Amino acid sequence: QQMKEHRLRTSYRNSVQISRYVANALGLPCDDAQLLGPQGQKVQKKVFSDMSALYGHVVARVTDLVRGGCPMAEIAVIYASRKMGEWHDVPERLRDTLEQHGLMVNWAAEDVRSKRCYDITTDSVTLSTVHSVKGMDYAYVFLVGMPPVKSGDAGYAEKLAYVGMTRARLGLELCGLR
Repeated sequence: QQMKEHRLRTSYRNSVQISRYVANALGLPCDDAQLLGPQGQKVQKKVFSDMSALYGHVVARVTDLVRGGCPMAEIAVIYASRKMGEWHDVPERLRDTLEQHGLMVNWAAEDVRSKRCYDITTDSVTLSTVHSVKGMDYAYVFLVGMPPVKSGDAGYAEKLAYVGMTRARLGLELCGLR
């Protein structure tokens, strides 16, 4: 049995900037009159030469947000899958790097137990796959290592990117490698 996908015509969860970016990046229709979300930050797309630089950037930005008063529970670092070729140890390395800098991390997609025990009210940074955060949202999202998407591509990568990007309400950073 095939499920039917529905997309809301009006964007209310994401900031105007995020909604417009998602629509443009994925070749979706975007009518500014339907963008009802708050004003937010410009979407940032960051490309790094190596994984260490990427991890360092994410930790620095998360630390800045927390020092600026953002609760850790409002920040998520989201990745596509644990089976990402050269990205295979991303979640472990991100968790370790964040914790080494004094940040609490809740790895929601680590295993079945962590998924069952995930509590969004715990004041910790969420680390998760896109699939495990469907239906949730965070003030700030760092989307790490997503597969490339071509505008108008209705395939798996486009759907994954759409879900990942629309978890962010106010700030979204896309982080990848050259």
